[in-house]
Parts: sequence; C-alpha cells; structure tokens
Amino acid sequence: MNALRARGDDAAGTVLLRGMQLGVQRLAITDTAADQPIVVGDAPRRVAIAFNGNLAHPEYWRRKLAKLGPPLQSRNDAEIPLRIYLGEGREGLLKLEGGFAFALFDEAKESLLLGRDSFGEKPLFFAPQAGGYPIFASTPWACFLAKGGCPGTMEPGDIAQMLRFGWMEGERTDLGLGTLELPGGEIWDFGPKGLRTRLKKKQTAPPQGGSPGGSEDLDSCILDAVAGRLEGDPPLGLLLSGGIDSAVLAVALARLGKRTPTFCLDFIGRPAESPRATRVAAHLGHPFFKRAVGPEALLAWEAGVRAAGQPLGDPSFLATYQVATLAREEGVGILLSGEGGDEAFLGYGRQRALPWIALGRDLLPRPFRKALAALPLKGKGRRLTQALKEEDSSRSYANLCSQLSETEIQEVLDLPKTELPRAFSAPNPDPSLQAGLTEEQGYLPRDLCPKLDTATLMAKVEGRAPLLNRRLFTRARQIRDTHFSEREGKGPLRAWLAPYLPRELRHGKKRGFGPPIARWLRETRYLDALLSDPFVRRHAPWKQRVSQTWLTELRRGRGDRALPLFALGSLAHFLRMLKTLGHA
Repeated sequence: MNALRARGDDAAGTVLLRGMQLGVQRLAITDTAADQPIVVGDAPRRVAIAFNGNLAHPEYWRRKLAKLGPPLQSRNDAEIPLRIYLGEGREGLLKLEGGFAFALFDEAKESLLLGRDSFGEKPLFFAPQAGGYPIFASTPWACFLAKGGCPGTMEPGDIAQMLRFGWMEGERTDLGLGTLELPGGEIWDFGPKGLRTRLKKKQTAPPQGGSPGGSEDLDSCILDAVAGRLEGDPPLGLLLSGGIDSAVLAVALARLGKRTPTFCLDFIGRPAESPRATRVAAHLGHPFFKRAVGPEALLAWEAGVRAAGQPLGDPSFLATYQVATLAREEGVGILLSGEGGDEAFLGYGRQRALPWIALGRDLLPRPFRKALAALPLKGKGRRLTQALKEEDSSRSYANLCSQLSETEIQEVLDLPKTELPRAFSAPNPDPSLQAGLTEEQGYLPRDLCPKLDTATLMAKVEGRAPLLNRRLFTRARQIRDTHFSEREGKGPLRAWLAPYLPRELRHGKKRGFGPPIARWLRETRYLDALLSDPFVRRHAPWKQRVSQTWLTELRRGRGDRALPLFALGSLAHFLRMLKTLGHA
C-alpha cells in the first residue's frame, strides 16, 4: 500500500474476505467521506469492490439504479459498478464508460473480477499465481512488492520497444517483475484455480449518459462526452495548451455553463505556448493561469518513474506534472486534458502520411524505394524513406512512429531482430483506419494515458480525458468513412469550433506540449550522471559505448537523439528502483 501513496494519500482502507484481501490507497475526489473498499452482504456471501478513477455520467447510473432497487448509500463512483454487478452480473459492467479500473470479489461465487476502461485511461497490473487468484495493483512495482521475490531481468526486446517508440507493450511486457497489464476494455474473471473467462467490451458503444438514444451528430457527442466527466467534489480545471483538442474542451465547458480555470505552460528559451491559449480563455470567459519552466523540471523525472512503477518514455510527462502542480496551487482537484483528439480525428502527421506511403509503394518500383532508404537522411526524412521501403503496411507505420531505426536498436542492444508491439500487427485495407487503430491500441494507452494519470496524481490532482469516449470515436470514424476530405486532420473539430472561436484561434501550426528536452539534456549534466551511476552501469543491458556516443551527438546538435536518450534515462531510473530492494 505504501508503494501506492503517490497515487493518493487522502484515505486508505483494506478488507479481508474469504480467500481475498482488497486494499485501496485513495485520492478522494467524489464523496470524500465515503470509505473504500465498499462491502455489501454478510459472510460468506459478501461482495466487495476496490475502485480507481471515475465513471462517465455517474448521475445517470444512480438514477437508473434507484429505479431498480434501494438508493445508493454514497456518491462514490465505486458503488455504481458494485450495484450493477449485483443486478445484472458481470456482463452489465461492460456498459460502463469513463476512466477507471476495479477489482470486485464475490465470496459466494469465489470470483475475482478485474476490469478496466475502454481506452486504458487508468492502469491495472496483475501477477499470475499458479493455480490461484492473481496479485494485482495500480502499478507493476506495487504489484511486484505485494507478490514478493527477486526481480528478474528486463528482456532486450522490451527495452527495444521503449527505445524505438517511447513505450512498451504492457500486456506482454513484465519488466522483469513478473507482472502484466490488464487490456483496456476487458474484464477478467479469476477463480481459485486461475483465469476462467475474459469478457471484452464492444468497440462500438451505444449512446449513453445524459441523453440515452439521442442524436449521433458530432455536436451532441462532444457535449455529452465532456458533460459526463465533470462530477467531483473539488474544483475543476482545464489544461489549455492552445491546440485544437483543448480548445474543444474549453468551448464545450463554456457552452455547458462552466467558467473553468485554465492552465498553460511556457518553456524558457522556446516560443511561448501561452499567447493563443490566453486568447482562447479570454474569448470564452475562462480564468487563465500560466507558468514558465526550464531544465529544473527534470528534477521530477525520477519521482515520476517511481510513482508510475515503470519507465516513462515521454518527456511531456514533465510538462503535465508542472501544469498539474500549478492547478493544485490554485485549488483545482480535477484537471481535464485533451488526450484522444489526435487518435480519433487523425491529428498526427504520421497518420495522414500512411495513405501516401501506401500510394508510393504501389507507384514506385522496389529498387528505387530501397535506394531512397539508403540515403543518409535524419529525422522525418529518414522515417519516411524507411516506411516507403517496407512492403508490409504495419512495418511502414512502425517506421513512421519510430525514434530509432532497427539498425540503431540492434547496435545498442546487440539484437539480431526486433519484434513489433501487437498494436502494429493487424493490417487493415484502409491505411487511415489502420493508423488510427494502431495509435488507439499502442501510443494512447501505453504513453499518453500513463503520462496524464501519473503526472496529475503526483500533484494530488485527478486527470481526466473527456475525449476518450467510445461514442465520440465511433462518430469520428463515421465522418472519415463518409467524407474523404475530412481525413486531412482535424477538419471536423475546426468546423465545430467555427461558431465559437475566430479563425486565427482555430488554425495554425501544431506545437504539441513537449518540452525542449534536447536543449535540457544538452545544457545540463543530469543524464550524464544518471547513465554513469555504478548500479546502472553494472545492470544496464544496453551498450554503454553507444549511449555515450548518443550523448556526444546530442551535444553536437543531433536533436533526434533526445527522445531515445530520455527513454534510456527512464530505464536507468527504473533500474535504480531495484536498489530499494537491496539487489545491488
């Protein structure tokens, strides 16, 4: 339980059942006086739940459940899935939306249900036990500590994924801890002899929430998605980066009658993010706060890896933590963020590039494409030519997403071959759909969601991503299928914003929210000291000579070395966590 204190220290509770112990370390957001775990019934027929996160449209579920039985005893979201299970069984739990993970134990049925939201917004890890219930927790590190034993060795193939993409596939990667991540949108039913059944949520969800059966136009989808994620006792805030996704949230909040504090970050020595965000907030009447940060933000890096209990390969984690800290200082307890907009509406350039890569593969002879790939290009040029060389569209998209080439991975890890995460393994005849599904199944749950979840909880704030809504994703896909012109980025969202924001606030270069990590690593000796740590040098599976070469190249101006070096640093911080167990 102590390993989970970074995820919330407002309250803690445990309950011992027949054959099972449930525990919760809680950041209290809704009904702060309510206790968890929640238990109903008497032994030996008790049913208990430990719940993390929040549900979409909880009031809708409370009204519905009140019509079917006695009123709920609390406003805590945890009681809703418990009551749904008692009334409809485990299949009823698949109807839930939001950002959550739960463990529900039924004494009479000797059944442990582990469940997770559709997009993997909240984490849940488990360690299988031979012929018994698994051990589970919100981080792989806490899960490992509960299981006990000695850590193993991280597989080189898993490290290759982290270096190449900035994230690792949780469902098959155990980090040497013997833990796996429950897939998003699934419920696993365990009995005394192990796993019994896997239930999977349908990817196309029916309308829910405040307007069941309502219109499926984009406007109603956006407003319903945002309205469903606003409930909570502490004040609400918005991470307003000045981009399209956060502007959509700002407009939706204003239309819902919410004048919400908004927060932005500028990076010292880089063009400011805040001017456009300032104008968006002022135009809509939202209070606005900003902060400028520099390389000192690196000091939260190790704490972030420890809080997540796993390596974090995305340096924008550092920026999100700084914004969440600012929000907390202003009294905010719930911070909305725009994760999901790029995945739903083809916001990444690499998504829009894949159809052109497919066309180039059909038109250009293979020898010409191989010759292009042999050119000494760097950055985007290298990724494009490497993607064009591939005959398989999955490997093409992997090259578009890569931070390092396969050759560079093999040099630093001495691997004969690297395997792709499963997110890349399901080719689709529609390149745009393939790209969208790959992002939704890989980058989103393994990079963006852990970043938001960990960074906000470290600041004692609950992060929520309202655009991670199955109904909204379904509508976005329908728009792409019926309006080919809308495949060129976020045209539907810009059109939706048109009545509420002037054109100059709806168009412009996408800045993103990533800190100038190349400059920070180049101008400080933080990473040099970390990679030179004796424990890291003794246990790191990568070649020290290559990592030092990358550092030298970074200092000579090769900015494309920054992201793989940040991934190496996160792996080094993770290895240092092992020191706490005395396995040096």
